[in-house]
Amino acid sequence: MYQSSASREATPSGRATLLRRAQTYAAAALRDFQHYEGRAADQEAKCQQLIDRIQQQLT
Repeated sequence: MYQSSASREATPSGRATLLRRAQTYAAAALRDFQHYEGRAADQEAKCQQLIDRIQQQLT
């Protein structure tokens, strides 16, 4: 949600704020999936890909 909202944000600072929020939520989800010790590896990989895409958008 935050990532898609960021693409519609007009100001760079507003966009960055929304992307950082998206990054925070994705990182929390990744930590949650890691507690499954590999049983949710596909979800872990998707979260990591999302975090990587967000990081690219922030730079």
